[in-house]
Amino acid sequence: MRVNVYAEEMTDRIEIISKTIDGHKFTGLRFYLELPVTTRVPQAGDDPGEHVRGKFVHRLDDDDSSAVTFWGKRDLREALAIACAKLTAHYPSTTKSVDMIEMCARSAHEVNRAYCAALGDDSQVPWDAAPEWQRTSARNGVRGALCGNTPEQSHQRWLDEKRAAGWVYGPIKDAEKKTHPCIVPYAELPPEQRMKDTIFIAVARATAVAFTVGFSDGFIDRKGASR
Repeated sequence: MRVNVYAEEMTDRIEIISKTIDGHKFTGLRFYLELPVTTRVPQAGDDPGEHVRGKFVHRLDDDDSSAVTFWGKRDLREALAIACAKLTAHYPSTTKSVDMIEMCARSAHEVNRAYCAALGDDSQVPWDAAPEWQRTSARNGVRGALCGNTPEQSHQRWLDEKRAAGWVYGPIKDAEKKTHPCIVPYAELPPEQRMKDTIFIAVARATAVAFTVGFSDGFIDRKGASR
């Protein structure tokens, strides 16, 4: 089942409601809707006509039909924050979206660096010292993660990016020669290398959730710094 709600129908009237079913507490987020109506037919030229808004109601005492409610036992903030993060990655960059992508990329990079070190790979440098091509790659990976990429899709994006830049397979990672042992299909990666994509996606999404919730609650300022 699909429910289509247009942004023009949404209002600022939003309620948090709850109910208990079989001992389980459900929280609902209810968005009240209004119908944009043209009450006067546009005339010739640039006349847009006259627009008003009204409730979606079948009768005067029927208010529930003018709303859409999201219910769940899980924390709705997580699902909605991920949705907001996807929209942020989708729309043209704004100050807030750039800040969030940057924070997610930094976090994912640093966790990946720690993971690589645990595997004995000390070639990764801190985010601030990383070359711009590496930071750009991380930002692109974050956008893919927030738009729903799987670990396999995340690796394929990285693989396509590397090949386009002239990198080829090599048993030793060498930035000057542009060789890398992970320039292979996802299915051929060792388990510990496949785990990199899983970790990257998890960290990027978790950071996006924290950023979205923290920003809306005032815990994060416009530069992405905690207050």
